Formats: sequence, C-alpha cells, structure tokens
Amino acid sequence: MLESDSGFGMTASDHTAAVEVSPSAATVPRRARGRVPDDFAAALAREPRAAAFFEKLSTAHRSDMLRRLRDVRRSDTRGKRIALMVAILARREQR
Repeated sequence: MLESDSGFGMTASDHTAAVEVSPSAATVPRRARGRVPDDFAAALAREPRAAAFFEKLSTAHRSDMLRRLRDVRRSDTRGKRIALMVAILARREQR
C-alpha cells in the first residue's frame, strides 16, 4: 500500500490509467525545433553559399539567428534584417 503525504492510503491500482505519450522536445531532432520561416528560407534558397553555411552553423548560432528574426515587429525591418543575415552568411561570418 502506498501512502501520500497527507496520510491517505492508496494502492497502486487506484492510479492506473492509459496514458497517451506525445513526443517531447527531447525526442524531436534539434534541427527540427527551430523552424526556418518561409521568407528567410526563400532568401537562403536564392543564395546557395549562404544556405550551405547556415546548415553548418551550430544549433546555438542557428537559434540565435532565428530569434533575431522572430523578435522583429515591422515587416520592412524584417526584410532588411533578412538581407543582412543572408549577406553575413554568404561571407561565412558568424555574428
């Protein structure tokens, strides 16, 4: 018999139920967690050298770049930031 902290007696069979388990973040591949936005993916597709370097970046660097895009509020600023990031990646720099 199991006892809870409150002193009520419970048996293990009192708490058995079917549990559906969904994949946790730990089971999802790291690269799949930081989804690349469509507009950034399109810009990378136009610049193969930048795309190749982006794929070689560590997860931390990729996540940082994606966070910088996610935090932008205005669409014109987002476009400028995407252009800047693609140019940086094409030069094979990490910032």
